[in-house]
Amino acid sequence: MSASRVWLDSGLVSADLMAGLRSVARGIVPSDDVAMDCVQEALLCLWQQEQLPEDPRSWLVRTVVHKAMHARRAAVRRTHHEDRVRLERPEHCPLCDPSRDAEEQEWREQIEAAIRTLSAELQSALRLRWENDLEYEEIARRLQIPLGTVRSRLARARAALAARLGEKEPDAELAAGGRESTRGEPGLRLTPIQ
Repeated sequence: MSASRVWLDSGLVSADLMAGLRSVARGIVPSDDVAMDCVQEALLCLWQQEQLPEDPRSWLVRTVVHKAMHARRAAVRRTHHEDRVRLERPEHCPLCDPSRDAEEQEWREQIEAAIRTLSAELQSALRLRWENDLEYEEIARRLQIPLGTVRSRLARARAALAARLGEKEPDAELAAGGRESTRGEPGLRLTPIQ
């Protein structure tokens, strides 16, 4: 067993010495956790020494200072590197993709063109449902027609739109302009064209 190990194992490393070493490290690094890591690394270095230094306490203080300075420089380099990389290569955001806006606008134009080909009766029921997000009962009340008629008009309007749009459905969120359908009903959701 080396002399350093004997010195460490003999209990000469007191709580006061540990507190002093941690205080030295804490003056250099910003966190107690990093400071304690520096103290532990210094103790490990001493434990690995074959020969006991002439003044182990001073040796430990110098080693803690060196370990703390190294930790601080590494943190600064890491932060600098991460900032540089972050600025050079922004993360991809699928919602920020300009082609998504173009696709959404194209779908809205196609849907609006298909709606304009419907009869006035079907258009009114469909617009009240999709644009105003009204329940079937409220649509029936506003149009002064029976509830069954509202359901059949909406079903016929959806079928006609599916046929005119070639049964292609845009992504539900895309067609809703970022809104999910709250009712889980089939078909497209329409938002007004701006």
